[in-house]
Amino acid sequence: MIDAQIINVTNDVKWIGILDESLVTFDVVMETKYGSTYNSYFINAEKKVIIETAKENFTEIYLNKVKQVVTPESIDYIIMNHTEPDHSGCLRHLLKIAPNAVVIGSGNAIRYLQDIVDIPFKSKQVKNGDTLNLGNKTLKFIAAPNLHWPDTMYSYLVEEKILFTCDSFGSHFCKKEMFDDLVPNFDDAYQYYFDVILKPYSKFMLKAIEKIKQLEIKTICTGHGPILRTYWKKYVDLYC
Repeated sequence: MIDAQIINVTNDVKWIGILDESLVTFDVVMETKYGSTYNSYFINAEKKVIIETAKENFTEIYLNKVKQVVTPESIDYIIMNHTEPDHSGCLRHLLKIAPNAVVIGSGNAIRYLQDIVDIPFKSKQVKNGDTLNLGNKTLKFIAAPNLHWPDTMYSYLVEEKILFTCDSFGSHFCKKEMFDDLVPNFDDAYQYYFDVILKPYSKFMLKAIEKIKQLEIKTICTGHGPILRTYWKKYVDLYC
């Protein structure tokens, strides 16, 4: 599969992630018979924003996608909801071409990234309820720790009603169509992903779900697998 596609989630939000169709195992212990995706997103607001990056193996492809949607020097913020290498692997390389970007994350995320990235970078720590003014749009941050690392948080794009959830509500399922209403049924991959990665942290998952119940959501942009735009309520309910 030649992975050159960029997908419009909305007019101002684009998927710039990676399709990894050939992945057969994840973190050694997890079978990925459907492959996986490393989902990254670009928000085209007055302030330019990247949401997470991708696995380092795909740096060249990933950076080419970034350059197709934005001049790297004009990137204002890089939001890291989670810092596991499949989310942060390209960050060091992105920062080299986006020297003006400020990395946003939880306190734990910023501390982890100082070791992971191993180069100086501008950063800002955020906590639950904090907001980030993008000029004509607003991001709100929701603490969601221990899903499945202590660093995790969600980011909510208020005007678009899009929730970016890193590992939560994800699946290792790779199809180029990318949306839950366009891909084949992936319920087994979704359940398996939850059982292996998130079920041990169910009490934290339920707390996070309580926090997002107050939000008006149109779309959930996950870190792996299909973007949930039509059946997101179904998939959230499967966690309860």
